[in-house]
Order: sequence, then structure tokens, then C-alpha cells
Amino acid sequence: AVSLDQALQGDMKFNLMRLNEAFMDVSSDIDKDRHHKLAILSGLVVVLIMLLVLVAKMIVNKRKEVKKLRVVEERLARANLAKETYITEFMGLCSSHTVYSNFKKVHIKLTIKLFYFEYKFKV
Repeated sequence: AVSLDQALQGDMKFNLMRLNEAFMDVSSDIDKDRHHKLAILSGLVVVLIMLLVLVAKMIVNKRKEVKKLRVVEERLARANLAKETYITEFMGLCSSHTVYSNFKKVHIKLTIKLFYFEYKFKV
């Protein structure tokens, strides 16, 4: 019985050593897997930060473009207002010139008729 107990205890030590070696291998594999997952997560975080910076930069650029477009829009509005003012003035001058020109033609015709009328009766 004593020798049987000693044999079992010896075998138990041998089994514990084998279990310890297996545990070390499993523990090492788990650590490698954790490091691999941590590396992947770190890479994803870096990529997401880069995307965030890129999107922020795009938003800033778009805002600058919108500001520039607003300035151009205001300048075009002022230019259109000036153009409409000048066209209105030009059309006003043309219409007054047309009226004056017609008046001048009528005046010349009346003068000619009056001259002819006076000449006809004087002779």
C-alpha cells in the first residue's frame, strides 16, 4: 500500500509537470493571440484617426470654398445691378434721343412746309 501511494504520488508529479508544460504552451498561444488582436485594433484605431483627420480637412476645405463662392456671388450680384442700371440709363437715353430725333424730323418738315407756303404766297 505504501509503495502504491508512492507510485501514485510519483505519477502525479509527472502528470503535474506535463500539465504545467501544456499550460505554458496554451498560455503562450493565448498571449500571442492577444498581442495579435491588440495589433489589429491599434491599426484600426490609427486608420480611423487618419480618416477622421481627412474628413475634418475636407470639411474645412468645403467651408473655405463656400465662403469664396459667397464672395463671388455677392460680386456678381453687384455687377448685375450695375449692368441693369447702365442698361436702364442707355435705354432711357435712346428713347429720349428717339423722341428728340422724331421731334427734329417733324420740326424740319414743318419748317420746309412753312417756307414753301410762304414762298408760294409771296410770289
